[in-house]
Amino acid sequence: MKYHVEGSLRLALLSFSTLGLYNIFFIYKNLNVNSGKPHRLEWLIKSILYPLFVFPILRQAATEALPKFSNIYAATLTFLCLFFILSEMAGETIGLLQFFTCVPILLINRLFRNANNT
Repeated sequence: MKYHVEGSLRLALLSFSTLGLYNIFFIYKNLNVNSGKPHRLEWLIKSILYPLFVFPILRQAATEALPKFSNIYAATLTFLCLFFILSEMAGETIGLLQFFTCVPILLINRLFRNANNT
């Protein structure tokens, strides 16, 4: 299965400059590319709430790229997504951590790139 990947620098800059809004588009592209049927509204909602729905596609990509550690790697990336999104919602209590929602999306991009290369 092919995944939508971006250049790391481009993805980091877009994610950082849009405060994570580009992450929604990135996940939407991957859900849309890998869906059998184009249910665009469903994929749009899942993309907006991506930390809650990203685990199955991460597990699938991790199975292709890292078969031995697929569940652990997918769970860790899902946790990181949730952590950074929740820290963004916490606002001032976390500080600058909210600007780094690009960290988990860069790891996801790398996983997708490795899955494409296998």
